[in-house]
Amino acid sequence: MLIFFSACGRNQNDKIQRSISTSIDSLKRLIDFHLDVKAVRWEMMTINNEDNRSIPGPNDNTLFAEIEISRIDYNTLKDNFIKGKANIKRDVYLRKDFVKDWFSPKVKSVFYEENEYIRINVPVYELNNEIIGKTYFRDGFFSLIGGDKIFILLDK
Repeated sequence: MLIFFSACGRNQNDKIQRSISTSIDSLKRLIDFHLDVKAVRWEMMTINNEDNRSIPGPNDNTLFAEIEISRIDYNTLKDNFIKGKANIKRDVYLRKDFVKDWFSPKVKSVFYEENEYIRINVPVYELNNEIIGKTYFRDGFFSLIGGDKIFILLDK
């Protein structure tokens, strides 16, 4: 199984809207976290589907988030959540333009190029109700990146 994130079906005519934020409250309107969030830096990328896209349908949304959580929540994720969970790192292939300029050096350091893709050199886990509650995103993953920070990607 291969996982392609970050709007894999887009073409040159697509209208892409980006917004980068550090607002925890705004992010919590999109995601019901079951974590004590201390700080965030996140981007919502929306691809408008009005321009003869190859795959018809609604707009595509991708959310990238670097999230600092409480030390207790981070240790709980590290010690409890990932036990018995499948590391899906080998299945994650990302577009070459996946890594954003605003990612911190720590987050950038977990990505590397392999052939035509960006890969991740830390364990990757699928998101589920233990991490986030109600959200309109369908797919996603997270990685523990150290320093009480996690990286989350969500796709709709």
